[in-house]
Amino acid sequence: MSSILNAKTAVAVAQLALLFAAAPLQAQVRFLPFGESSPQAKTRDELDAVGRVCDEADSEVVIRLARSFIRDYPESDFREFVDISLLHTYEQTRDAPHVRETAETILRLNPESVDALLALAAYRLEHTEPGAATLGLLSAREYAQHALERIRPLKTPVSANRQQWVATRKASLGKAYLYLGLAAVRENKLDEGLQHLIAATEFDPQGSYFYRLAVLYEARGSYTEALESAERAGQLGPELVTRLAERQITRLRSRMKEPAKR
Repeated sequence: MSSILNAKTAVAVAQLALLFAAAPLQAQVRFLPFGESSPQAKTRDELDAVGRVCDEADSEVVIRLARSFIRDYPESDFREFVDISLLHTYEQTRDAPHVRETAETILRLNPESVDALLALAAYRLEHTEPGAATLGLLSAREYAQHALERIRPLKTPVSANRQQWVATRKASLGKAYLYLGLAAVRENKLDEGLQHLIAATEFDPQGSYFYRLAVLYEARGSYTEALESAERAGQLGPELVTRLAERQITRLRSRMKEPAKR
């Protein structure tokens, strides 16, 4: 089956753009930095300041506390931890310019930061900037591929909770494959996109992943597989994805009842 879009499949794949708008991409994986040794606070005040940033739930307060920490402890071993908390807070508040700025700051500190790489992959998928390359931005595919290459070889750190680490690693792999799949779709490479989206659902079976997979199956004319994925998406949710999946299920069942054209 051809992997190049034609006019008919383009209509179905266009629904992916609608899901971008309805359920924006967010990295939100908190793949915190783990090195050979644990970071050390130089003073008790510094350690307490880190704790306040990481424990706070209110977005505005997190931003204020994180900025204060960066100002007061610019050379702290915990700088990347604080920046990652700030990054995910900006993602939650949909502050795209600060997501990009903070992710780029993190990559200057640690070029292998999975959180920052995934955040920039999502940013590049959602925002098309003229002359992005001249601004030093890679493509969504490149950021996602770098994240994938970083995650794959990692072993469970001695200091990490194994169960939590495995869950975080799987979620990170799912996100990286999701972004690779969506980047491939943007490039009209449907077969490649399909394989990446399947991998995303295997590592992290989220409803939004199955919905995107269902849309891609439908675009390729694989209605049975599309229906199965849409039903799974509807079961997993959340509510927005369930509503989208239900509409797709109705449409697919109608199409599957249509007599084949001669």
